Amino acid sequence: MVLPDSFDINLKPSNKSMVQGCPGVPKTYPVLVGTLEIRSGTGLPVPLESIELRFVTVDTLKNKPHREIPVSLRKVNYETKYPINDRVISVDIPFTIGIKNDIGPTAESAKFGSTTHKLEATAISTGTKNNVKTFEFPVVITTYDTLPLYRQFNEPISRVVDSKDTHVMVEYSLPSSAIGPGEDLVINTKISTNPTSKKLADRVKLKKITMEIVEIFDCRCDRSFIKEALIAQKSQDYDGLYLGVKGFSNQFSITFNPNRNNKYSLFLKHQDPKLLTKVQQTHPTNDLKPLIIERQQNPIPLTHHQPLTKRSNYFSTYYELRVKCKFSHAKDVEIQQPITIAPFDRVKSIHLLKWILKESEMASEFLRKIEKELGKISYDNNFDTLVYPQRKMSKMRSKDDRERFQ
Repeated sequence: MVLPDSFDINLKPSNKSMVQGCPGVPKTYPVLVGTLEIRSGTGLPVPLESIELRFVTVDTLKNKPHREIPVSLRKVNYETKYPINDRVISVDIPFTIGIKNDIGPTAESAKFGSTTHKLEATAISTGTKNNVKTFEFPVVITTYDTLPLYRQFNEPISRVVDSKDTHVMVEYSLPSSAIGPGEDLVINTKISTNPTSKKLADRVKLKKITMEIVEIFDCRCDRSFIKEALIAQKSQDYDGLYLGVKGFSNQFSITFNPNRNNKYSLFLKHQDPKLLTKVQQTHPTNDLKPLIIERQQNPIPLTHHQPLTKRSNYFSTYYELRVKCKFSHAKDVEIQQPITIAPFDRVKSIHLLKWILKESEMASEFLRKIEKELGKISYDNNFDTLVYPQRKMSKMRSKDDRERFQ
């Protein structure tokens, strides 16, 4: 039977986010929780065989270098089927879907590509023609596995890089390898000549040091490719500074400021520049203009357009700090140090870390409650995710309906 045009599937309104827990933090057991509301739309019963529910990730390229490379890659993170086998006016289906630990965040790069997530609900009726209808619901995922406060990002990094002619060696160290929006990345350097040759101390001169933060886009398709984009740069001239016997030591910093072209910041600036001010007013006033947010066709929120380290099914985005030292009477030296760009700065991360710890405690209670009421949680090797027992659906039939489900 053909499903009527009025047939509809929606998500039940809730004052809670559909994404519960903290994606990227396994101890919080992140899940999608909600209820599908299936309605005939006419008040008359319709025959439904089943409802299929899929949690899908779509990676899309903006500019592909080869014609043979597909524009997008669609991956099903999890799918399940709910048998109905009845003539119904309405059906409510509660669902709980586990979110994988390595899921990528919802994000869009200004130059390279985007990652989106969605739920697909497919209604299957009886018959062979026009008996399927699919409804899509965007899911916004924010990951919390790259907060700058985490210990792995605050272990100092120290290395030594020699010039190709071994005339110069550059020692450098980073107190922290992760930064958030508006934060400074600090690097300590000591540049000295080869101690085995005393003549070099009076010959080698430091001309210029350039620091760069580079975005690297790595697409893992059949014809894999890598693209780069410069997102921050800072230079300093030294006008032929002799290194001497002691060498030259200095501390440099470069600011990661994504707000210049950030869609959310530009939106706030367009609405009212006062929304961007960080200075607390002595006498707060309530004279801000009303915030008008029009419906966006793009399923990616305005807050998810900033650069950040992420890995998805089709491609990865990661970052490097590059320090280029130019000399006279010695080969130039270039340092390439991987760094992490986080979606949150350290101040916000302090509050988020408290919330994550609380979510971890609540997750333990959530698991105990589910296993007590519904049964044990299992693991699906095909989808590499936890499978939660589901609550019973509720169906509404018509007392006057005399037809049987076929």
